[in-house]
Amino acid sequence: MTSSPDVPLGRGDNAPEFTLPAVNRDGVVGLEDYRGRCPVLIGLFRGLHCPFCRRQIVALQVTRDKLSHDGVEVLAIVNTRLERARSYFQYRPTRVLLAADPNRQTHQAFGLPKIQVLPDQTSFEQLKWPYTTSRARLATLRFNPTGELLN
Repeated sequence: MTSSPDVPLGRGDNAPEFTLPAVNRDGVVGLEDYRGRCPVLIGLFRGLHCPFCRRQIVALQVTRDKLSHDGVEVLAIVNTRLERARSYFQYRPTRVLLAADPNRQTHQAFGLPKIQVLPDQTSFEQLKWPYTTSRARLATLRFNPTGELLN
């Protein structure tokens, strides 16, 4: 798998090849499984520790159902260890095919930034969102402005 951590894919770029262990079925899943057969929507999720990611995976089921009528398949890649993901989805099953990528290889290959949290004393000029931030800046973010995560 190739990686370009600072350059997201652009329009017309080929998706990077990957093969990952499947979470909610046996075996592995890779981009090659879809090539030449059907279009695929790939969702890359930060991990099961993220309440937004968990919620979006649930919402992705509706998207999957709608897209399947047009012959589009959906794959969610979760930045979580396989055993942990299987344990979680054993009690919260989903119709979306899931793959585990605990090392962020696909996220990096697709050019998604990994946020580095720097010390609070870091000058504002050194902070370059979305690549670096500080704990103090993170604390100012409103993670649940509408209150919907409380349900």
